Parts: sequence; structure tokens; C-alpha cells
Amino acid sequence: MHTFFIISIFAAVARVSLGTNFTVAVGPGQGLTFSPNTISGANVGDIIIFQFQFKNHSVTQSTFRNPCQQSGLSSPFEPVRSLHSMPEFLLLVNDTRPTWYFCAQTVPVDHCQMGMVFAINPTADKTFDMFQVTLERY
Repeated sequence: MHTFFIISIFAAVARVSLGTNFTVAVGPGQGLTFSPNTISGANVGDIIIFQFQFKNHSVTQSTFRNPCQQSGLSSPFEPVRSLHSMPEFLLLVNDTRPTWYFCAQTVPVDHCQMGMVFAINPTADKTFDMFQVTLERY
């Protein structure tokens, strides 16, 4: 909890003073998606702003090989019932390697198994399409 708070405060300060800001809708239109589902060209110092929309979602880091298994940071679940209140989770990009994320919600259905996944800086060797194929075999 304290680590998340510190990261959030640091990211909020960084949002104003560092690189490019990218906005990603989490659960737009009450769907089980991230929009966009990939960001390419994110550089060190950029900020990914995850805006939670409807339902109850998370942004949870995984790996290319295990798309629905947590392997790093995770936002808290953010229940949203109205677009008048869209909580945000800020992620400071600290390297340019590909990183993979999913929604860890499993009630009433497993959001990751339904395809709710996201990638930062996928490569030609590990594309988002390949990540989705890995998810289908998961």
C-alpha cells in the first residue's frame, strides 16, 4: 500500500514535469478492454495515465508467457459506476522494454481470460497479436 502511494505521488509530480503523457481508458463503454490496447514508442520519463471507466478493474503487470498471472505492480481495483468520477492510475515509464498488463478481476467473469490485456512497447519479436495468441492458450 505504501509503495503504491509513493509511486502515485511521484507519478503525479512527474506527470507535470517529464515526458509525454499517454491516456488509456480501462473498461470503456462498459467493455472488457483497454483503449488503446497498446502504446508503442513510450520512452523513459513518459507517463501512462490509466482512466478507469465503469465496472471494477485493475491494471496488473504480467509477462508475455503468462498473460493472466501477476508478475509485478498492480493498481488497486477501481469500482466505477459513473463517468462523473473516473479514478486514475499513473505509471511512470522507467525503461523502454516491452511490458505486459491485464485486468485481474475475476468476478463475475475472468477479465483477462476474456481478452482484457494491454502492452507497452511491444516489439517485432513479441507483438501484441502474439501476446493475444499466448492468452488464448493460457
